[in-house]
Parts: sequence; structure tokens; C-alpha cells
Amino acid sequence: MTQGISFRTFWIAILLSLGVTLTLRAQESAPKSPLQFEFSGESMINVLDRIARDTEIDLVYDPELIRNITVYKRLRHPTVTELLTDLLQDYRLDYITLSSGTIVIVRASRETPSFGTVSGLVVDSDTGEPLPGATVLLADASGGTSTNHHGRFAMNRLMSGTHHLIISYMGYESAFRTIRIEPNRSLQERIVLTPRPIDVEPIVVHAHRSRLPSTNSGGILNVQSEGNRSGFTGGPIRSLSLLSGVQYGLPMKDLNLQGSDQGEHRITLDGIPVYNPYSFGKLFSSFSPYAIGNVTLHKAGYGTAAGSTTAGLVELKHDIRPNSPNRLTLQTDPSYVNLRGDLSLPVSETRSLKMLGALRTSYWDLQPDPFLKNTLRNWDRLDPLITNALMDLEVDAGRYKPLEHRSDLSTFDLHAAVLYEPDDFSRLLISAYAAKNRIETGLLNEQTFDPDVQRYLYAVDGHQWSNSLIQAQWSRMLTPRLDLSLQAGYSENHFDHVNRAGLSNSRPSDLFFRSLGSSASLDSASPETSQPLPTRINGNTIQHLQLNADAGYSLSPVFSLQGGIRAEQVYSNVSISEPATMITGTDQHSTIIGSYLNAEHQAGRNWRLSYGTRITWLDTTNDLYAEPRFSIQYDQPSSRAGYWSLRVAGGLYRQFINEYRITNTGPTAIVPDIPIWSHTGNTAIPKAWHLTASLLIEPSERASVTAELFHKWHPEANFTTYIESDNLSGTITDVSAFGITTEMQTWGAGIRYSQYFFDESLRLTAGYDYSFAEISLEEQFGSNVSTPWNEPHRAQLSALWRITSNLSLVTGWQGIWGRKWGYRRAYYNFLLFDESTAELSSRFSNPDRDKLPAFLQTDITFVWQPSLRIADLELRAGLVNLMNRKNVLETYLVPVYENDVRTGYEEEYRTMPGIYPVFSFSIDL
Repeated sequence: MTQGISFRTFWIAILLSLGVTLTLRAQESAPKSPLQFEFSGESMINVLDRIARDTEIDLVYDPELIRNITVYKRLRHPTVTELLTDLLQDYRLDYITLSSGTIVIVRASRETPSFGTVSGLVVDSDTGEPLPGATVLLADASGGTSTNHHGRFAMNRLMSGTHHLIISYMGYESAFRTIRIEPNRSLQERIVLTPRPIDVEPIVVHAHRSRLPSTNSGGILNVQSEGNRSGFTGGPIRSLSLLSGVQYGLPMKDLNLQGSDQGEHRITLDGIPVYNPYSFGKLFSSFSPYAIGNVTLHKAGYGTAAGSTTAGLVELKHDIRPNSPNRLTLQTDPSYVNLRGDLSLPVSETRSLKMLGALRTSYWDLQPDPFLKNTLRNWDRLDPLITNALMDLEVDAGRYKPLEHRSDLSTFDLHAAVLYEPDDFSRLLISAYAAKNRIETGLLNEQTFDPDVQRYLYAVDGHQWSNSLIQAQWSRMLTPRLDLSLQAGYSENHFDHVNRAGLSNSRPSDLFFRSLGSSASLDSASPETSQPLPTRINGNTIQHLQLNADAGYSLSPVFSLQGGIRAEQVYSNVSISEPATMITGTDQHSTIIGSYLNAEHQAGRNWRLSYGTRITWLDTTNDLYAEPRFSIQYDQPSSRAGYWSLRVAGGLYRQFINEYRITNTGPTAIVPDIPIWSHTGNTAIPKAWHLTASLLIEPSERASVTAELFHKWHPEANFTTYIESDNLSGTITDVSAFGITTEMQTWGAGIRYSQYFFDESLRLTAGYDYSFAEISLEEQFGSNVSTPWNEPHRAQLSALWRITSNLSLVTGWQGIWGRKWGYRRAYYNFLLFDESTAELSSRFSNPDRDKLPAFLQTDITFVWQPSLRIADLELRAGLVNLMNRKNVLETYLVPVYENDVRTGYEEEYRTMPGIYPVFSFSIDL
């Protein structure tokens, strides 16, 4: 029995062994599933722990060996050994396997490290335009850089081997590129980024943008974005009012950056300054919106390469695109006709010469814009107090009543640009611009109560600005480390002003209205009494020649240098009429040589530091001026709050070419002050210290928050006042007689919130800004006062809703509170000191008391873009000032009479018109 049991036991054991063997062989013959992992921004410690846990291997390492390594990699390998080899080779790591089977991570052993260089160009996929300021990072956080003004980048001394690049730019999808660096070799890459559809204005905010890839890239405002045409509302400069810290949009008000004076910023086109680029009281810019590609805005704390201004810089660029096809665009609205053409001429099999031409003209003589015509009629009012102070009248000017108004308005601008790229890393751009803007008004007033007094009182106010510009710039990546750019440009601005008033017993002929701006025609039309007005600016000319050379050099993957030199020759002339009808002119010539050197340091994956200085030599003082500046930025792509980025910047800023805003002394003064450009003269060179902090938060892919805080201290600031000129005897020989050097400080904060809804078909944006600006005017008012241009509280709401693929709705609301200096500047500069208005001097002694009511406006526009085979159409129709609010721009006083006896004064207002319709039509062939 025992033998039987043993026999059965033996066969059972044989069968079990055979079953196990067959099972093992079946498992070996079955195909193995590959090991698969994907890591996006995880630390190497977490990566190794996950691999060890999922593959059940024994893995040991020194934490110090892999500290601060971040992994962006997709791994797919059949075995653990192949997987580890692929993972570790990019970080100069290796592994060994002990006899026990334990895997140990070690540093890779190399006899002599070898290095190479990577450089390249980052461009827009749709237009081929270079993208300045794009971030290029190594995935292991061992290095990183940004593209320069021409979209180029370089990283020197990269360890040979495989590297992974992350290229990101706000408003575009991030790109990942794997490259292979060969020892002692250079690699050049052309990297194409795809824009995300963004329904906002054509503006790029240069100072602070996220550098690392995140879920939400909305916030860059790019002209070629899909929704740009639906969001476009009136020109590239006017669109700046959507941004935090920018005051713009009110008629007769200039652009102000973060509480600074109007003349403290500079506007350039393709890198060359343009002076007085406005028409009709700043209601719109003199640049065709169809010629401008984007606007780069430099606010407080901007870098050394931008230049020297105490407020900031607004850079415009022509919209010429390397990849654009031949096309023709025609647009018309009640004010303008716009025409744009793009032409491509083949130079070789792969290269073409790209040309852009854009023309805009008004057609006031054929059909005046009814909105502008009514606005001019409303604003062209005789100011009785100013008229009495400036003219020798037998009766109060307030007794004359409006009888007839005529106005003439014209705007013309022409843009041309030629672009040639002989290869992917060279670029030649030649562009030209010419513009002429004119606004003239004539007002005829009448009195009928006294036959012994001249019956008619007329006033004419005429302004004409003309601009011209030409420039050529060439840029090339000379070596993988060195990038060079050269530019030469010239700009010229002429301003002419006619300001006349007169009395007549006979009604002026139609010649008076047909040629409003001609002094000769005025005298012949009303020969009885025609007189110039005191302290009158007849004209201003400024000519600016500029030569630039800029270079960038990569010293290592984490450190680069940028430097350059700028030589400027500036001539200006101001023609001034004195009370004694003498005409004098002031001529000034200046040579300005400026240079800068700036370092950019990438500290790990999250930190970026920039520091440098500008050195400027001015021939009029024969002195050198230093302007040190810095910025620090930290980016955190993954946190509980989502993506967030913090930037702190500041430094010293000076200004060598200044703007003076001379009060218009005309009885009507349709444009209340006249900007003239000159040099430092006898005044101190303005300077300001900046300190700013900004925060970007993207809690989700459909939401973003931006906030900023700034402070500017101007120990030396120019301010226009007539205190000094009133005390002068003889003629004024220097425009500095119109200004004083004083102290000013500004600070403020702003916040913007943007949110997408309904699958990104609806975007809502809300914003609020607070600004405090105070200037020391002890001589004029006996204390510090708020600045005339400051708008303390600004709030905005806007929505863009894509109802269908062809139909969009754009709505916007803005509110402004806390405006002071309620009267026009002539009240404070002249009437405060005039004997005829001594009884009212106390009313003008403190402009902080003269507060204006809130400015509130709501607009709505429908945009229809039907799809046609042969052309793209766009029709716009909307309502401006939907709530029909009569917004106040300024206050003036009118005398009140009872039985021909003046009993006092009452306040009246210059206001914006109520609700009015707008429409436009464009066709793109």
C-alpha cells in the first residue's frame, strides 16, 4: 500500500512539474507589454520612485545627485534597463547593477566633457513674423534664454548629447523640440509656434509675461489672432486704453502711462520716434489701423534696450508678413477710406520680396462725418472770460451769441514697407510713413442790443500737423552665439497754428469760411479789426536722425549679454508771437550718444534676472548720465492656484527730448493745449526712479488674473506754466520760459480679470485702476496739487460673444471718477493772474477743488463676417454711448445778466454727444 501511494505521488509530481513548465513557456512566448511612462514637469525624485514602484525593482540613489532636476519626457521601452538608459542620458547620469540585483544611480563617467551651441529663430506659424521675447528653456532646467527683438535666440556651451527644448510665448501653443548637440558643433533651428485664437486687441504687453508653458496662454494680444478683427475698435493706439495703467480714450486728452505727464513717453514706428502722431484732439491716431501690426508697450521698470524716457515707450510696427499672400483690402466708414495692398515678388525659388502699402484718407469735403460735425459745433464755443482777458472789447464777450459755425477737417496717411529675408536668420526691412492732419474751426458771434458796438465777433482756431519717416534695419545671426542688428532712420514733424479773433460791423464774406486757416484771407474777409493773441505758438518743427547698432551674445545656457549704441542728431524750432506782434524763433541742435549693456541670467527653471545700465552723453551739457535698471521674475507653472508669475523691476530713467504743452489762448481753443517738442534748454534734465511689481495668475485654462503696483518719483520734472514768462520783458528766446522744473510723484495699482465661457465662445473681461499723481506747484497755487491729466479711478467691463461662426457681438463699458482741474488750463495759467478776472481768482486758486462728474459710457457693436469664395467681407454696426449720457469734458463760466447788469457767473460744460450710430464695411480680396 505504501508502494502504491509512493507511485501515485511520483506521477502527480511529474504532472505538476509539466504543468508549471508549460505555463512558464506559454508566458515566455506571449508578447510582453512595453513599459510606458509620461512625465511633464515632475522632479527626478518622484520620477525614479514611480518607476521603482511600478516595475518592482530595487533602486537606490543619492538625493543630492538629482536635486533640482525636472523631467519632461515620454518613455516607452520593453525593458527596465532600456527605459533607465533613455531617461538618464539627458542629465549626465548612469546606473550600475549590483550582484544582488539592486540598481544604483551614479554620475556618468566621461573623460573630457564636450560642448556645442544651439541657436535659432522663433516665428508665428501663420504669418512667419518673428516673435520677440519668446522663452526657450532646456527641459532639465539647466539653461534657458529669450528671443531678442528679431525673434532670435542662442545658447552656448551646451553639453553634447540629446536635449529637449520647451518654447513658449503667451498667446501661442507651447512647442517641444528634441535636439542633438554634437561636440564642438553649432545647431540652428527655426521653430514655429501656432497662435491660439484670442479675441482681443492688437497689442503686445512686453514687460511681464509668463515664460513657462501653462494651460492658459490667453493674455498676449496678437494682431494676427483669429478674433482680432472682431475686437478691433478704432486703431492701435486707442486700443491701449484696455490695459492696466494706461489712460487714454477721452477726447482732448493725451495718452498717459501710469500717472506720468503726456510728454514723458515716446512713440516710435519701426524703432524711429514719431512726434505728435494724433489728429483732432486725440480722438484717433494718425496711423492707419490697417498698416500697424502690433503695439509693444513698455511701462514702469522697462529695460535698458528700450531707451531713455521718464514714463515709458509705445512701439508700433508695420504689419508686413513674410508668409502673406497677394491681397487687397478696402474699408470705409463715415470718417475714412482705408486701402491696403500686399504684394510678393519672387527673388529665387524659395525667397520672395514682400511689399506692403496702406493709405487712409478722410472725405470731409464730400460728406462730413455727422458725429464729428456735431461734436465740433458743440465744442466750438466762445469762452467769454478768456476773450475779455485777451481782447480789448467795449462790452462783455458774453453778450455775443453764436450765429454761425464752420469747420474743416482732413486726415491723410500713407504707409509703405518692404521686407526681404535672404535666409532664415537674416532680415532686411525698409519702411516709410507720411501723414498730414488738419482741424480748423470758425465761429461767428453776434450782438444786437447795442448799435454803437461792433456787431460781429469772430474767432478762428486752426491746427495742422505733418509727419514723415523713413528707416532701414538689417539684422542677422552672424554666428550661433552672436546676433547683430543695424538701423538708420529719420523722422520729421511740422506743426502750424493759426489763432485769430476780430470784430466787424459787417458780416464776413464766405471767404472767411472757405479758407479758415489763412491769416491773409481772414484779414481781407474782416478788415476792420483783426488781431493776433498774446503768447501764441505759430509753429514747431523737430527733425530727428537716428543710428542704432545692437548685438546679443550667448556666454552659456544660462547667461547672455545684450548691448548697443544709439547716435541721435536732433534739431527743433519753435515760432512764437509776442503781444507786441513780434515774431521770434528758437533753434536748438543736440547730439545724443547713448549706449547700454544688459545681462540676462537664468537661475534654475523658475528664476530670471536682468540687470544693466545705460550711459548717455549730451553735447549741450558735455556730461555723461547713467541709468541703472534691473528686473527679477519668478514663474511657477504648477501650484494650488494654477500658473503664477511675479515680476519686480525698477531703476533710474532720464529724458533728453522734452514736450511742452503750451496753453491755447484762443477764445474758442478747439484744441485746448498745443504740444511742442524741444530740448532741455536751460531747464534740468528730467529724471525719475521707478519701482514696479506685477503678478500673473492663471487658475485654469479659461481664466487669468493680472495685477500690478507701481511707484514713480520724479525729483526733477518739467511742467508747463506761465509764471516765468509773465515776468519776462522783451521776447521769449527759449521754450523753457514756458516751463519750470519741479518735483512729482505717482503711484497706483491695477487689476484685470478675464474668463472664457461656453466653450470659449464668450469672453468677459473686467478691470479697475487706481492712480495717484501729485506735483509741487508752490509758486502757482501755494501747495502740492493733483496733476491735470490724472484719472484716479477707472473701471472697465467688456464682452466678446461669438454668436455664430460669422456673427460676433462686442460690448464695452467704462467709468472714470475723480477727475480734477475741471476748467481748461487757460483758466489757471491766465485768468488766475489777470486783473479783469480778479474777482474770480479764488475760484481758480486750487484745481483740486474743481472736480468733474463721472464719465460713463457703454458701447455695443455687431460684426458680421460672411464667407464668400472670392472675398472676405466684414460689416460692422453699433451704437456708441448706448445710455445717451452727456459726459462732461471740461467746465467754463458764462456771465449772467439781468437788465443789462451782470449779476454773476454760471457754469456750463463742453460735453460729448449723446448716443450715435457707427458702421463700417470692408472687403478683402
